[in-house]
Amino acid sequence: MISTRSLPRRGGRASSEAGAAVVSQALPNSRSLLFNASAYRYDLVSLFTHLAAVATAHIDRAQLFERAATLGYRASPFFGQVLALVRTLSYDFAHACHRVSSMASEETVRAILLRFGNSLASGEAESAFLQRELRVLMGDYVNEYERDLESLRKWTDAFVALEAAAIMIVLVAVVSNMIYDLGNLFLILTEVAVLAVGLIGAWLIWRVAPADPMMQKLSDATPAQKLLRAMSLVFLPASLVAGVMLYSVTGHFGMAITATAVLMAPVGLYTFLQEQKVNNRDRDIADFVRSLGSVTAARGSTVADSLKHVDRRSIGSLEPELRRLLQRLESGVDTGRAWARFIAETGSDLVRRVVGAFWDAMRLGGDPARAGNLAADLGLQVYLLRSKRRLVSSTFQFVIVPLHGVLVVLLLFVNEVVANFNTRLLSAQSVMSGDIPSSYNLQQLGVPTGLAFQQVDVHFLQVTAVIVAVGLTVINTWTSQAAAGGSKLKLALFGALNLGATGLALVIVPVVGKVLFAIGLPATS
Repeated sequence: MISTRSLPRRGGRASSEAGAAVVSQALPNSRSLLFNASAYRYDLVSLFTHLAAVATAHIDRAQLFERAATLGYRASPFFGQVLALVRTLSYDFAHACHRVSSMASEETVRAILLRFGNSLASGEAESAFLQRELRVLMGDYVNEYERDLESLRKWTDAFVALEAAAIMIVLVAVVSNMIYDLGNLFLILTEVAVLAVGLIGAWLIWRVAPADPMMQKLSDATPAQKLLRAMSLVFLPASLVAGVMLYSVTGHFGMAITATAVLMAPVGLYTFLQEQKVNNRDRDIADFVRSLGSVTAARGSTVADSLKHVDRRSIGSLEPELRRLLQRLESGVDTGRAWARFIAETGSDLVRRVVGAFWDAMRLGGDPARAGNLAADLGLQVYLLRSKRRLVSSTFQFVIVPLHGVLVVLLLFVNEVVANFNTRLLSAQSVMSGDIPSSYNLQQLGVPTGLAFQQVDVHFLQVTAVIVAVGLTVINTWTSQAAAGGSKLKLALFGALNLGATGLALVIVPVVGKVLFAIGLPATS
């Protein structure tokens, strides 16, 4: 039995200070503004899935901690620091875990390291602890994800109501300013407050939405990833340049942002299509890994040999990638490189985590059936949770994009009505004022006081309406992406939809307003 009191006493305080210096290097800080608790939980589940699968190979502790330190998850540096204490200061693993846990600012990691240290000190097998801890972490992750989804559902519903109410407040302020001179400062404060409230709502949705990366970020990119990268480097700058040039030539802001939306759309649409393919592969990866592990264990052969006996028709969308994997293995390509290429070709972050855990365990001589089940459980749970999230986010997206278009049209139309109505009333007021003696005023003659209101700054109204419309476009684009999750390049899709709605409204609404007033209110003679 290993005692937690076996810390070397040589060097006394100097040894303790050296240990603290080693531990404090490169540890993640949960107090950072960029810290995301849901992303941390996802990485923890992935890390312990990988370690539990690798532990079926019964490797020694140093190898286990070394694997954990090199996986690149957010919690990996803690295991690297434990290994550093063991190798540089001759700590035992149990006391090193306790020492590193005292430096961890994230409560979950601190508790895990303390439990791991206690387990190692008691002599329990690492595989038993890791599988038990994985069950706990998976349960916590699923429950937290579902709670986040419930919060996301409520906040998206609230955001829709909040945005509709905010536009109503702006419209009331515009009409009130026409009836009584409240001043431009009142309108500015109202619109700033409305946009600030919208930003707060978008930020809340971003905070409660679970972190859920779908597409890989690999240097060894596939043709689809290279094409997407090239499209983003070409179309996104071109959309900005085209918008600026069109505005400088025509002076029409609506046409400029419509052109920007058109050029942004291909990047967003291609990203959306790629995510659909990745989602299909994520759906099939759990069944593939589970069946491959079972076949390997039943035949008592290698993974490469078992691949030939897996029915490729049963693995759905992964069939093309599996066919290329078999071709590489039969051609004599290194097995590790062949599997790495298979992972890269799927483009899926979940496939990288699942297959990485399974293949690493097989490479080290682990149990195929147990490792396959552990890795497949991660893939299945994540896919099921994502399916629930898509139900929430797709409903929100189907509402928010049409709502954005309706609210922008309403805002611009009311401003156009106020501008045209102001022009007509001022014209009528000037005519009537010229036909009566100067000793009388309009009220004494029984003329309604509405014809004597203060003049509205039409240009100011139009400028502020455009600013609010653009602000809502940015907010709704960010909110749609936050609710949906996935690749950040999907911002181009939501941006194209919202910018297109705003641009078309800026082009069409002024024309419709002028036509309606030309028909309904003929010019006075």
